[in-house]
Amino acid sequence: ALHDKYTSNVDAKEQLRIESEELELKLERATALVEGLSGERTRWEASIAGLEASLANLIGDCLLAAAFLSYCGPFDSAYREKLLAGSWLKSVRANSIPCSDDFDLCNFLANAEDVRDWNIQNLPVDSFSTENAVIVTRGTRWPLMIDPQEQANKWIKAMEAANSLKVVTLKQADY
Repeated sequence: ALHDKYTSNVDAKEQLRIESEELELKLERATALVEGLSGERTRWEASIAGLEASLANLIGDCLLAAAFLSYCGPFDSAYREKLLAGSWLKSVRANSIPCSDDFDLCNFLANAEDVRDWNIQNLPVDSFSTENAVIVTRGTRWPLMIDPQEQANKWIKAMEAANSLKVVTLKQADY
């Protein structure tokens, strides 16, 4: 009877040792996870501060984006910059409307994934083309595209290929 009790206690001891090793391994993993996430708090706090600043500047940024979408389409990048920085930003600030100091239409109305997808779909990488893409995709009006190099034409065909875009030209007899 003592031998059976000894054997069962040794088995129980072995089970407890195995469970203890498993718990120590889980504790080590949990510690590593907590240490890995400790830097996330700083990042989240910075992100929240950035979002709060963006929310405070939302009115002016929306005003600038609406003006840009409405009026800047046909102009080159130098004139767009002159309108934005030279006239509109000064007017917004003069009227005490909160806006971002470094307002950028592309950052405000498009996210990095959209821009990357547009570049994959043959949109040139320069900021002027990205602004034009924002005007085309976010605007509610039909944009006029002066496209001597046919870059916009290729981009729109690639972007709308999944939607079965049909292209017609003025030279087609059945237009």
